[in-house]
Amino acid sequence: MINLTKQEIKDITGAHWHARQIEILADLGIPCKIRPDGLPIVSRLAYEQAMGAQPGTAANDEIQPDFTAI
Repeated sequence: MINLTKQEIKDITGAHWHARQIEILADLGIPCKIRPDGLPIVSRLAYEQAMGAQPGTAANDEIQPDFTAI
């Protein structure tokens, strides 16, 4: 699983404090887990789904080889 970076979370929320980031993420409907130090952890997939991306359409989806061409 790939998580958003600390900077991406700051950019999304516009907040520097972890507690405020968590509040804003909840308001946006973006699920997160919270580390013992208070840092929110957000999976990239959960963020993309909360923002309306359809499964399999994200720009960073893993590209699979076409084995039928072999």
